[in-house]
Amino acid sequence: MRKRTRRQPRQTAEQEHLEGQGPKRKSVTNRLITSLFVTLIIIVLAFAAYIGVMASTGGLKPSKDIVIEVPQGATQASVAQELEDKQVIFNDDIFRLYLRFNPIKNLQAGTYKMQTHSSFSQAAKNLAEGAKEMEAGIAIPEGTDIESMATIIEQNTPFSAQDFMALVTSPDYFQKLLATYPELLADVSQNNDVRYKLEGYLFPATYQLREGQDLEAFVTQMVDETNKFYQNNKAAFQASDLSVNEIFTLASLVEAEASTTEDRAMIAGVFYNRLADKMPIQSDISVNYALGEHKSYVTIKDTQVDSPYNLYKNPGLGPGPYNNPGAESLQAVLNPKENDYYYFVADLSTGEVYYSKTYEDHLKLVDEHVSEEDAKLAQPKASQSTVQSQSQATSSSN
Repeated sequence: MRKRTRRQPRQTAEQEHLEGQGPKRKSVTNRLITSLFVTLIIIVLAFAAYIGVMASTGGLKPSKDIVIEVPQGATQASVAQELEDKQVIFNDDIFRLYLRFNPIKNLQAGTYKMQTHSSFSQAAKNLAEGAKEMEAGIAIPEGTDIESMATIIEQNTPFSAQDFMALVTSPDYFQKLLATYPELLADVSQNNDVRYKLEGYLFPATYQLREGQDLEAFVTQMVDETNKFYQNNKAAFQASDLSVNEIFTLASLVEAEASTTEDRAMIAGVFYNRLADKMPIQSDISVNYALGEHKSYVTIKDTQVDSPYNLYKNPGLGPGPYNNPGAESLQAVLNPKENDYYYFVADLSTGEVYYSKTYEDHLKLVDEHVSEEDAKLAQPKASQSTVQSQSQATSSSN
């Protein structure tokens, strides 16, 4: 019997074509994969080169000194974010990756002097070296007036008092500030009776004089700090019945009259009560400013000085601030302690302030807490007391 053999199925023309193309098609696919892989390697290498340049040079951008505060409990992630925000490094995520291979063992809380656009290695080195003790800054105490500030500037910076006064009284400089801080300075800009338009708007604080910083930049940062306070408390300013300039003016009086947080809020309340009842403020601080002197006491004759700043003769708060108030006094005016007092007197030996509702009670407190010697001198810290008592005896407003 004849043995049958199984026939292989016939291939179609399409299958024959594909089979014929098989090796060739594989070759094209392999070349495509290889090309993509090489391209990816080139991109990765280029990116790595870019990161290397940025990490090692900071992008070759001009740098400037900057102060970085690292709080207690800060993590490397939070510090990296702060460094990016302050433009010390160009990317916090990549810097954190860099720190994985170059860890900072003992990150300390404190103040660091760094430079913007630093390399990763330089930024890490600054952090690793620990917090630096900063050079002593220029301290401007709360309640300092512009003329006294000029002396502080001259004693602690390369700038002269004369140059400082020339700048802060320059109309062109004020207009430049007004354009930058219109909400803050609009009120005072329209008042031609003020002695110095920037009185009250140079925020008292400790400032660092940066290398190469000129006088205008130094003074502008003081106005900028005042503007920060205004912006942070804008809702309270807008809710007040007083204008922005009146708030700073009243705060300057509170600053000079009170020495504790509690008394600032109380005295602000007393001043509000007097304003509401259209009583004169009668602060000795205003008389000293009107006289242009820093007298240790004022006399009855002094209270008669002809000046819009003299709050013995003029109602309201006067043209503008009498000094540059600090944050606590401003907060006291924005959030006064409500009370029903109209008078206060300070015991100069203890610093205790005593409040009264009536003039008669006030006179008793003066007798009890103002020494005979102080009564003769009529010290300004006994405001609303000795001189005021004598003047109110003939004042129809009280």
